[in-house]
Amino acid sequence: MDIYQFDNEALSDNSTTVSISNIHERDDDHSTGLQDFTPIRDSILQSQVKYYSFNVNKTGVGESYQLIVFLTGNICSQPQGINPNETSLAVYYSFNSTMFTNNEIGQMKLFQSGYFQALAALEPSETTASAPKTQPVEQTVLYIAVRAPQNTNLTAEWTYQIGVSQNDLVFQWDETSAVSVVDADDTNVLLITRNLTVDTDDISSLNDSQVPYSVYVYPYEFKDYFAGINNSWCAVRNGPSIFGPGDYNTSYTNRTGGIHQQIFISGLNSSTKYIAYTINDNYGTEYGGSVFHPFEFETMESSPCQLIYDLEFCQSVAYSVPAPGNSTGPNRDKNATKWLYDSYAQDLYTNFSKALMQIACDTVPEAIFSNLKTCDDCADSYKDWLCSVSIPRCSTKNITGYKYRKDKEDHRNDFIRDVIQPDQPYYEVLPCIGVCNAIVRDCPAQFGFECPTKNESIALSYYWPRKGQANEQWPSCNRVGKMVVKIQSAGNKRMVINWVLLCLNVYGQQEIVDTVRKFVQTGKLPHLLFYGPPGTGKTSTIVALAREIYGSNYRNMVLELNASDDRGIDVVRNQIKNFASTRQIFSTNAFKLIILDEADAMTSVAQNSLRRIIEKFTKNCRFCILANYSHKLNPALISRCTRFRFHPIDEAAIKSRIENVITKEHVKIDNDALDALLKLSKGDMRRALNVLQACKSAIGVDNPHDSIDLDMIYECIGAPHPQDIETVLDSILKDDWTTAYITINKFKTVKGLALIDLIAGFIEILNNYKLKPKTRIEIFKNLSDIEYGISKGGNDKIQSSAIIGVIKNAMENEQ
Repeated sequence: MDIYQFDNEALSDNSTTVSISNIHERDDDHSTGLQDFTPIRDSILQSQVKYYSFNVNKTGVGESYQLIVFLTGNICSQPQGINPNETSLAVYYSFNSTMFTNNEIGQMKLFQSGYFQALAALEPSETTASAPKTQPVEQTVLYIAVRAPQNTNLTAEWTYQIGVSQNDLVFQWDETSAVSVVDADDTNVLLITRNLTVDTDDISSLNDSQVPYSVYVYPYEFKDYFAGINNSWCAVRNGPSIFGPGDYNTSYTNRTGGIHQQIFISGLNSSTKYIAYTINDNYGTEYGGSVFHPFEFETMESSPCQLIYDLEFCQSVAYSVPAPGNSTGPNRDKNATKWLYDSYAQDLYTNFSKALMQIACDTVPEAIFSNLKTCDDCADSYKDWLCSVSIPRCSTKNITGYKYRKDKEDHRNDFIRDVIQPDQPYYEVLPCIGVCNAIVRDCPAQFGFECPTKNESIALSYYWPRKGQANEQWPSCNRVGKMVVKIQSAGNKRMVINWVLLCLNVYGQQEIVDTVRKFVQTGKLPHLLFYGPPGTGKTSTIVALAREIYGSNYRNMVLELNASDDRGIDVVRNQIKNFASTRQIFSTNAFKLIILDEADAMTSVAQNSLRRIIEKFTKNCRFCILANYSHKLNPALISRCTRFRFHPIDEAAIKSRIENVITKEHVKIDNDALDALLKLSKGDMRRALNVLQACKSAIGVDNPHDSIDLDMIYECIGAPHPQDIETVLDSILKDDWTTAYITINKFKTVKGLALIDLIAGFIEILNNYKLKPKTRIEIFKNLSDIEYGISKGGNDKIQSSAIIGVIKNAMENEQ
């Protein structure tokens, strides 16, 4: 095998060595060492394999923790002519070093749309919990192989990035767009991001040079340029964009409620359509980030309109307005246009502000004009209305509801005609009727404000939003003002908890309880992920915690959902979103709590939607996700949570709880029955309690002196009795083949035993026999093959015969 050594360029500019081999050959001795959250950039030819390794950090890991390594990657470039539906690069990963010899040993994920993500989980039994604390912990290594598909083009080459981390996903993608179009004129466009999660409401304290989002603009003809790799962070960043970071102005704004990042791009062509991608680079590091679904925008025709924003008085105005005459072309002064409109509206507001001073605002409740609205509400609504009617929105699009202004005398007001003096016809986007209704609702009746109520009269000066067009670039009417409702917050007062009740009610998970206790006591409770086998205390822990925090306000502050029932995206979008988006005004707690039980049963689409809701409502809501299997959860969702693995509860803890119940409920149970109950519960506290309850009910009130015996435990659980297993095994070992076969069928029919149960029982009994290691291995291996055949629907008669043959043949060779 030929091994080609060359310098491989990492993003950190460190030179490393990588192994390339033919697809049918492997080499264990050469692999690139990956660093946490430092992705490596590499290239690969068709039919080749490259190898990487990552040393897992196990420092300070407790026995309840499952080690998780997040794997992500991007395809930066691919061969020309590749069909998006063709098989792409494959990534194999395993903690077993022999995977470098045989890739099929590892788990495999394919790149899809230029992106891949995976979880490599190391169970607690494989981590430091299995090693004595006095001995050094053996190094654990994650082995990774990237394999390129075969291609008719022998020089076909892919460029890609691979990133691993124990803390988060290095690369991500989002099926939604993080940016929306505010408005555009013929050469400029104004964009705004989704609401930012920041620790301040003062935008002046934010650094405009450290913005979270970047936009890359491409001509619309490039809409298929990223076909097959449109979810790739590095492909978008390195593509032939015509505008990128440094080519436009970016700043922060709070004009629509909340803090957003806004992006102003100039130098565009008129009547031109563009496609843009949004990137969110990881904060605090130069590596990795997220790519969002692309969005489109279009510039206007000619130049009758001019885009203005960030006005001093009419702060909510951010759209195109009729451009002043004789100011077209590159010499238009945007600031001069802003000042003309803003000062005009401010002058008009003067008389109203004086009139509002005559209203009883700050007075006793009996004299105030409204117990629901304040003078500030009235002033804000009037200001929004005034700005929308005095500063008309301009467009060159002929949309239903727009008013065509083609005559020099045909303008909304004298100011437009005499001062602005537009020299080209344009369409006016009429104000939304809602801005008028707001001043009627929010202001004192003394002002006598009235709004038109019939469609015919409304259409003379206003229009109304058309359903389904709220997010389009060309709205049906001009909405000025904040888009969100401000909810008063009761502050961040925190309740100190008495944890004695919680510690007494949760058994066998003391380390997790203590850790969560510290989170709450410090007021820094994160989103939580509790995962592990059923009956290990996941739900009990979080419910007990919630009842301690919220007390009598539990129903208002906590939403409990069983995601196995409510598993679709509608529940996430409606029930969960509605609960998370509101806040209890008079609550003494800073956040609500949403408990999602059996979350691993949620659909992938619902999990993606849930991740976005978690990000959006972190300020006033915490999520606790409960799951039996963490690998069924979206890695991006897992990365948002602090993870705790609930291990099966040890028999001592279950016994303590069971004995407590036995004493309080006056239950009589034989010692051997209690031992069997503890053994068969297999670390599941809930199962042990349910079986005990069922047995107690079976005795009934008519026989209070009867005790629960061994046979009753096995019958309630539905497990085969050890004596039955021993009888069948003795028949196999001592009787002829026909008699043994009849015995198996008899117990299957009379006792209702399944072959799977018999195999499990045989293994347990034979494990205590004094057998040669070779014999023991042969029996267990062949029984596992039979069990696999049964799980795949194998014929019962054939599998029964195989069991007899396997055991008899192995025991004969033992002699």
